[in-house]
Amino acid sequence: MKTAQKRRGAVPKVTVAAAAFRSFSPTACGGVGPADAEAKNGALSPPTGYGVGGEGLVPSVVKAGAYGGKLYGLAPAVNTAPQLLVDLQNDGSMSKRILTVPRTGDKVSSAGRLQPAESGRTSLQAPSAARSSEKGTCVKIHVTVWGENRHEQAQPRVAEIYPDGMHNAIRRGIEGWLGEQATVATATLDDPEHGLTEEVLAGTDVLTWWGHAAHGEVSDEVVDRVHRHVLSGMGLVVLHSGHWSKIFTKLMGTTCTLRWRSANDRELVWTVNPAHPIARGIPHPIEIPAQEMYGEQFDIPTPDELIFISSFTGGEVFRSGCTFRRGNGKIFYFSPGDQDYPVYHHPDVLHVIANGVEWAAGDRSRRELPTLLRYEMGDFFNGHGYQGAMHNKESAE
Repeated sequence: MKTAQKRRGAVPKVTVAAAAFRSFSPTACGGVGPADAEAKNGALSPPTGYGVGGEGLVPSVVKAGAYGGKLYGLAPAVNTAPQLLVDLQNDGSMSKRILTVPRTGDKVSSAGRLQPAESGRTSLQAPSAARSSEKGTCVKIHVTVWGENRHEQAQPRVAEIYPDGMHNAIRRGIEGWLGEQATVATATLDDPEHGLTEEVLAGTDVLTWWGHAAHGEVSDEVVDRVHRHVLSGMGLVVLHSGHWSKIFTKLMGTTCTLRWRSANDRELVWTVNPAHPIARGIPHPIEIPAQEMYGEQFDIPTPDELIFISSFTGGEVFRSGCTFRRGNGKIFYFSPGDQDYPVYHHPDVLHVIANGVEWAAGDRSRRELPTLLRYEMGDFFNGHGYQGAMHNKESAE
């Protein structure tokens, strides 16, 4: 274990978590969390060496803040009260500072590290907790990021922004925000069956979809397959020009058309439903300096939930973040992300997508297509298969 003294000169300072940085206990998905790793490699220094200990605190709190038998952090009331940090400067001096709870506009990184807010205050936000099964064990979210991947190959400008494709930029963003909570794979249009085989979809909790120039090249067979899995419970996050994809228009039952302009508009994404899980930790507004304009009327069914609206330089507004439910599946549409702009390098945009993935995640163990069943009077639990009066005449009678 490297000490703070050994690290002097290598970094500007060492931050000691004296009263709640992050929990150091094993993550819900097994293994050690990001803060455990920092303790292991010497990025954190035990607060006991600076006169801060766990005396008088609940034993379970002290245990949760320990790694390898040494205390590194205490979290008796994370995100509910101001927290104390101790900074050890290179010259050996020590200072203490108060860490305030997150608030609208605070900036946080994917690992939950500290970043100054625009007002000069400091905020902390830990990664969200993993889902748990009924037995209390971790259930990771299996995500498949689907990308058309045509602009990146054909247009040098786009390739410069996304050298390994927009799908990989989105993948990294989800991995960064959800960490061990998710496993993320990618698939593209040119993969066999567009990378969306029955086996892949059966193992996918949430599918994200970005397409633009080649909607017509997507196989109807694959669209029907994705549609069936969404109705059976797979989550779907549709991004930007995916509004005109075969799968989204099939699920919406409308044209999904809109007005647009690509002229370096500034986009402000305003949160109109701050209590929604997808809005958790998102600044109000998100500012995107340059982006394609999408404007109303957006020909979609009335959303189940409207979470974000966007305004643009020209005065247009757009329902940029909304949710739908189809069958047993949950769908989130989020509009920022034109290929000509580095929107999928924007941390707040990636945070929204990660939140959307977490919200849309279904339970693969219970995935089933809604089925018409016939029930005998007095039997509420044992339905019988029923195809319709003409196909199942005897049962109908």
